Amino acid sequence: MPQTTNQKQYIQKYVKTWENEIEFKGWLKPCIGDNTKARCAFCNIDILAHRKSLKTHSCTKKHIQNAKNDKECLQLHKIENFTTPHINDRRKIAELKIAAFIAEHCSINAIDDLGKIIKDLDATSHVLTNIKIHRTKCTGLIVNVISPCLFKEMLDDLGESYYSLIIDESTAIDNTKVLCTMIRFFSLTLKKIRTTFYKLIQLESGTAESITNLLINHLQNDGLNIKHLIGIGVDGTNSMVGKNDSVASRLKRIIPHLVVIKCVCHSLHLTAEKSCDVLPRNLDYLVKKSHTWFSHSTKRIIEYRKIYETINQNMPKKIAKLSGTRWLARIEAIKTIIDQWDELKLHFEMAKNSNRCSEGYVAEELYNMYKNDENKIYLIFLRDALKDITNINKLFQSNEIEPLKLFKDLNHLLYLILQKIVVPSQLEKVKHQDLTNYNFQDYLMFVDCVDYGYYFNEFSSKINPQNLKDIKERCKAFYIELVKQLQKRIPENLQILEKLSYFTSENAMNKSRNDIIDIVVSFKEICLDIESTVKEWNSLHRFEVNTNNSEDYWAKVNNETDAAGEKRFGHVSKLVLALLCLPFSNAEVERAFSIMNIIKDKLRNRLIIRTLDAILRVRFLLPNTCRDFQPSRQMLQKFVSETVYGGQIDNEALDALDYFDMIEKFTA
Repeated sequence: MPQTTNQKQYIQKYVKTWENEIEFKGWLKPCIGDNTKARCAFCNIDILAHRKSLKTHSCTKKHIQNAKNDKECLQLHKIENFTTPHINDRRKIAELKIAAFIAEHCSINAIDDLGKIIKDLDATSHVLTNIKIHRTKCTGLIVNVISPCLFKEMLDDLGESYYSLIIDESTAIDNTKVLCTMIRFFSLTLKKIRTTFYKLIQLESGTAESITNLLINHLQNDGLNIKHLIGIGVDGTNSMVGKNDSVASRLKRIIPHLVVIKCVCHSLHLTAEKSCDVLPRNLDYLVKKSHTWFSHSTKRIIEYRKIYETINQNMPKKIAKLSGTRWLARIEAIKTIIDQWDELKLHFEMAKNSNRCSEGYVAEELYNMYKNDENKIYLIFLRDALKDITNINKLFQSNEIEPLKLFKDLNHLLYLILQKIVVPSQLEKVKHQDLTNYNFQDYLMFVDCVDYGYYFNEFSSKINPQNLKDIKERCKAFYIELVKQLQKRIPENLQILEKLSYFTSENAMNKSRNDIIDIVVSFKEICLDIESTVKEWNSLHRFEVNTNNSEDYWAKVNNETDAAGEKRFGHVSKLVLALLCLPFSNAEVERAFSIMNIIKDKLRNRLIIRTLDAILRVRFLLPNTCRDFQPSRQMLQKFVSETVYGGQIDNEALDALDYFDMIEKFTA
């Protein structure tokens, strides 16, 4: 007979009441789905929900034995006592931030002491007192958690956009050959062009085939479309840009639209160095010896400082150190020497008689050079002649410039130098884009008509007229060699690169704009539809944006949509954003090598490439600094033992020479 609602409520009420009685406590439970019965948790059976039936069951042998077994189980140790307790998110965040700080600022060995100091800062803080992080764990967090997550965020930011690579080889402190690669792309989140670290690849061979295969394999493994590689920035070595078999030639077979750009900064340094070969050789000796004379002796510095302060009542400027690979760096030393010419001459005059035999000989040589005004006029000429080249070199190294105008400025530099030595009426006949192939030597001006600079002409009155003619001849030869070197070393594709200036925000909003059909045809693989691209370009002047920055302008053009939500200028914006990614120098990869040499130095010479790669990635990809670093949800999810301690962990306690151990080794 079906039960009424009152009967069900009555049974449930008394089952709950009986659960609290001592003889029913711990085993009597409601039977789900049948309110007429109760369930025994010990025996795992259902019983009629009458008090008499429940008492009868509690006295059975089976129930008594099951109850006894349950009490014994309760006395056993819980499994939680034998496992590592779960780390909460607050502690994970704290340890990830500490690891990010270590990666950005110091050696991983420092974490042993730093971790203990942080742990003892506040005994009442639950998070600080539970922090446990040492060298192995810190390395694991950097290599297996932070670095992979930042790398994935960068790849997501890149998406399916076009990108460029900047690559260069180097040798680490332990003679390991590495290829450093930087990537340049339009960031979907930042809405601007981003140049950052991609990978540090260990090389087994420096051949073009080996480098190309490694590069392609890494791109494919990371899910990057090789066809979306639009440009590659390299130095001028034969293995990188040789015509027959090089990294550039091999990549161009796979990617026909690839733009190969030799580092303009390297080219400008080599141009200046080769051009100076026509000038007297003693000039280089003068500059080098003037620096080394003071660099190894505090006594000489003090003596010269006293002379300079007596004459000028202020401190002398230090002569800059010269660079073997960056020739233009010596222009700062030349400026200092010219400004302090008389004071230096007086110092070496006093030093040639007061020093020992070898030192006195060097001082006498330098004094004789400073006494000769011909040396000074050559340095004055060099200072003024290399000024424009140095300024262009700084532009190509800077990140805060208008990239679309850079190659136009480079062509303008060539024109400025030609203007000093070529007959003006002949130079006017040459088109700006034809300067790289212009046979200028047929139209050179006479020696006395060449522009040597204002300060050169002002100082020339102190030089013997007969000697001055020879000086002018050699200075003219310097200009000729400078132009020849520029024509030889300027990128072969300068005509295409110079046309990038068409896409500046000023030109794009101008009604009388340039024709871009040549550029569109050259990069038809990017824009796909030539007709639509040109049509969008011709109607772009109607879209006005209040900005002078080309990156901001084209980011806004790319986001402009019509009523249907389709991009109004999708084809032309895709083309220009891809072209904006072209590299214009190797300055970024050189900065990466500088950081690499700071991280892996003589004291950490056994740091493996995998750890070095992870530390570099953290330093480059970390948003802002470690102070503003907030671990992502993905980092917290990967913060598990299997991930942190998985793979190859580089323990600096074993792989790097500790500073104090090294001191003991050498003092023993």
